[in-house]
Amino acid sequence: MRSIIRHFPNVFLLLNGLVYLFLAYLFLTNATEWFIRLGISPSQEVGLTELRAMYLGLMFAIGIFVIISSRIQAFQLPGILFLLISYALLGLVRGYGIFVEDASNQLMFNLFITELSSTILSVFALICSIKNFSDR
Repeated sequence: MRSIIRHFPNVFLLLNGLVYLFLAYLFLTNATEWFIRLGISPSQEVGLTELRAMYLGLMFAIGIFVIISSRIQAFQLPGILFLLISYALLGLVRGYGIFVEDASNQLMFNLFITELSSTILSVFALICSIKNFSDR
């Protein structure tokens, strides 16, 4: 158990960073198909540019930051807090859309479950990180 507590925050950050880079890669290789799967259809070509900037640029940046956070001890806590806040707010807003506005599909529901699970794992990573820091 001690080994899990010691290594979980870094492994969690690394895996999340790799997932973000993989998702960015998917949008890089076939953005239009993924936007269609998400139910996004911009009315103008400039809208597609904005979506690419957000999905590609931001996902690559998040992925790189989180991977750096997994390797540099001083960045671990900010990386975990970033993921915790991001997943919690993504889940909250997506949950509002799904359960209050009744605007969802199976992909949206799967993303909601993933964000909810990731929020819980982020809390666990935060607890492990704090425990590791206090044991020094």
